[in-house]
Amino acid sequence: MTHVAQAVALAAALVSLATGVLGAWHWWRVRPSPAFWVSCRLSQALLVVQALVAGLLAALGFDPADGLYWLYALLPVAVSFVAEQLRVTSAEAVLDDAGLESAQAVGELDETGQRSVVLAIVRREMGVMTAGAFVVPSSRCARGEPREGSLARTAKSGQSPAPARDGSLLISQPSRNGGNLVGAGLPP
Repeated sequence: MTHVAQAVALAAALVSLATGVLGAWHWWRVRPSPAFWVSCRLSQALLVVQALVAGLLAALGFDPADGLYWLYALLPVAVSFVAEQLRVTSAEAVLDDAGLESAQAVGELDETGQRSVVLAIVRREMGVMTAGAFVVPSSRCARGEPREGSLARTAKSGQSPAPARDGSLLISQPSRNGGNLVGAGLPP
């Protein structure tokens, strides 16, 4: 079952990445795109499926080695929900910027003014949803076991971290509050 969760997470990440790229391209070109909105809804559907699979795994007693699994499985749904809420408010922001009291006031503008306001609303909505789409692939795909980076392997082996190409070290040192403070690019 974890293979199904990984496949759904990978599909959601790839579709979200494609949605983000498509949205960024059309946003930059100032062009409405029906394909973007279809891709956006497909991405959201995959995120819901991913959350349902995670819920099924939880119901079956799945206990991942990395507790962050649940965050990686459910956070994209929350981000998508927040992006939708911001999309809804973006039309109001455009109307306020144009000095219009309501959507009905747009109908009182000439055709060029109407098209300009509508295009500004669609562009802002596309920008918000594009930013939301990029969040999903920027987090790693949810997995049942943690991915160990080179720093984690180094800590387990007891060796000193190797210098980066520029001669800096990635180090971990205790902070004042007892947690770990990770610094990058510190001179050796």
